[in-house]
Amino acid sequence: MGIYIKGAFGAFSGKVGNLVGSNWRSITYLRSLPKRSSKPATEKQLAHRAKFSLAVKFLSPLRDLINLGYNDKSRGTMTAFNKATDVLLTNIEGTYPDYSVPFDKVQFSTGGVGSISTSLETSGGAIEINWKNFGALGANGNDQGVLVFYREESEDFFVIQEATRQDEHYLIEEGTLPTGNYHFWSLLTNEKGQCSKTVYGGTLTV
Repeated sequence: MGIYIKGAFGAFSGKVGNLVGSNWRSITYLRSLPKRSSKPATEKQLAHRAKFSLAVKFLSPLRDLINLGYNDKSRGTMTAFNKATDVLLTNIEGTYPDYSVPFDKVQFSTGGVGSISTSLETSGGAIEINWKNFGALGANGNDQGVLVFYREESEDFFVIQEATRQDEHYLIEEGTLPTGNYHFWSLLTNEKGQCSKTVYGGTLTV
């Protein structure tokens, strides 16, 4: 793939012969169409494809959140979703073909906003979430909390954005989440759209 800088006729987009031109983030790319291979995939290629498929399947439902969570410059020219996928790929556990998501290493976001450490208590179908507002570097009481729940049985995500850092408490009423086994994460965003790192809060049963 080449990066088109300038020329007499300017940049182009679309397909011309075996070349494809496209523009992304003010950078014009020129690449040739991939050649089809008749060779069977190696085990290493199959393993990478399996990892990639698992990472994309897991992260795809939260694409909008990830676009917010990886909106800083640290991702370079990668898209937010590609950066999150790349981070998860490096942590996928297991051996081919039995791979699994390491829930405690998942990062839906990154950034300099101060994160929080939560504790969970369940009573019936209600869930009480508590944390401390320590006024850490990069923290503001008005930072918006984002609570992410993943239900293993259905592979569904539930995202709640109603509490702020200074609230130090949030109650999820009985019936809000379907019964099941969950993994839980928290992150925060500020008024500038900046984020904290994602913090894994553990598992719970509703």
